Amino acid sequence: MKLRLILICLFMSCSFLVHTQVSISLEAKTGYSSYAMDELSHTLNYYQENSNLPLKITNDYPAYLTFGGSALGGFKKFEIGVDYSYLSTGGRAHYKDYSGEVGYDQLAVAHSIGLLARYSLFQEGRFSLKGSLLIARLASQVNFSEFIRIGSSQNEDKLEVVSTSVGISPMIESIYNFTDWLYVGLRVGGFVDTNGELHLSNNTDAKLIDDTNKQVHSQWSGFRSEFFIGVKLH
Repeated sequence: MKLRLILICLFMSCSFLVHTQVSISLEAKTGYSSYAMDELSHTLNYYQENSNLPLKITNDYPAYLTFGGSALGGFKKFEIGVDYSYLSTGGRAHYKDYSGEVGYDQLAVAHSIGLLARYSLFQEGRFSLKGSLLIARLASQVNFSEFIRIGSSQNEDKLEVVSTSVGISPMIESIYNFTDWLYVGLRVGGFVDTNGELHLSNNTDAKLIDDTNKQVHSQWSGFRSEFFIGVKLH
């Protein structure tokens, strides 16, 4: 009975799309993004400054590659759908000499899932210019790892904290249509994050705090650029 109901719903949905001429598009994307991460960067620099060893910061939350995809339904100039992005960055302080080495790593990742709306601003031949707005929920995770190796002996301590936040991203998109069903595009813009409070995954009351006793947040705000390729299924 349930299978029959699902098939009926699918048939009705397909019939609706055909008769209303709604276009369906799937997109895969990769990009390059910068991130604020001031508070996590502060904890990294504090660790370096208070170490008894001459640690060197080799990474301090740099801009990095992003990956993801979208599924959109459109009618005339307007499109709306679901967007997913994987974000990552991190920090590292390190020292090594003949007797051993010390490393302190912070790896931050986020899964962004949200609603993407897009409107066509200009079209000339195969080229089009569009404006888009993404409202997304971010699930973040930061892994801290400290290791000390002396000779053949090594010790490592780990800590994992998580957070959730909401972000908004206005962007401008330039799209070129190779055919009626295949296109590529480039979008640029910004992302504003509400900055989620970092805490232990199994205890939301166990907040991550810095040396001044202030809570530490994930901060994914920054510049966004993405290249995408898409196909129109209908």
